[in-house]
Amino acid sequence: MLGYAEAKTQFKDIFTFALADEDFRKRLLEDPLTVFREHGLDLPEGTTMKFFENTDETVHFVIPSHIPENESYSDCWINEMFEDFSRVLFKETSPRRYWEEAMLETVES
Repeated sequence: MLGYAEAKTQFKDIFTFALADEDFRKRLLEDPLTVFREHGLDLPEGTTMKFFENTDETVHFVIPSHIPENESYSDCWINEMFEDFSRVLFKETSPRRYWEEAMLETVES
């Protein structure tokens, strides 16, 4: 079993690779549990994991089962959701979020 730091590294690597490799991205969308398992991230039996890909016409939102009573977390979550919503509403490309820039830098280097 991987420790926290190693699991986090594997998690990041999976998503970084998914941005760079279309076939890998498809596999992640179709069978995420297998992809995670292949990278040493074994989730408990009975776990369900679903990935969706946003497009210019379709946006997926996930409402957490519990949002901490921390106002800054709540605001951050709502702002992230609105960014995705506004891309469809206004049919324009919003500026990239900090994590999108970081992921692209990682893929390009």
